[in-house]
Amino acid sequence: TYKMVDTCAGEFVAKTPYFYSVYGGHCDARTHRKPAGEAIVVLGSGPIRIGQGIEFDYSSVHCVRTLKEMGYTVVIINNNPETV
Repeated sequence: TYKMVDTCAGEFVAKTPYFYSVYGGHCDARTHRKPAGEAIVVLGSGPIRIGQGIEFDYSSVHCVRTLKEMGYTVVIINNNPETV
């Protein structure tokens, strides 16, 4: 199952489309709306050593921003829990 990331650390109510996997429990991802139509998937850089991730994350985020500005529905998949 998947839980939604609390980007405000409980200080404010926040609903974000960021999820992390857990064992058991209620799945927050099922209640998240799905993009209409087709979407472009951007693959992140994945797990890397400390100090090396910022360049790859910068590229991934700017790729997503550019595609969204062009009108595309974009999904980013990155298996590095420390970034993006």
